[in-house]
Amino acid sequence: MARSAVSHPPSSANGREIELAGDTITLPDLAAKLTKATGKPVLSVSSSEEDMLARGAHPLHVRSETWNNVEGYRVDLDAVRSWGLPLTTLDEFIEQNREKLVIG
Repeated sequence: MARSAVSHPPSSANGREIELAGDTITLPDLAAKLTKATGKPVLSVSSSEEDMLARGAHPLHVRSETWNNVEGYRVDLDAVRSWGLPLTTLDEFIEQNREKLVIG
């Protein structure tokens, strides 16, 4: 998660694509953090490609999820931090937004 209190990015960012992330986390870890924050069970469930297709998922969606599991969205956190923008970790985001989390 990222937030910026900076009104304008550094001029060195002008015209450049910048990946933003405050930390990396797995889906099971995310589920555990949301369970802890809300007191309600949140599960991370994995399905095989065959199961997804059998349940009627579109083949392109299945391919996308398979790619996410193998490659995923990778962010070079050291590069992100080098921009000097204030970043919010997932734990900080959950704490700041605990009252807004709706599970179930």
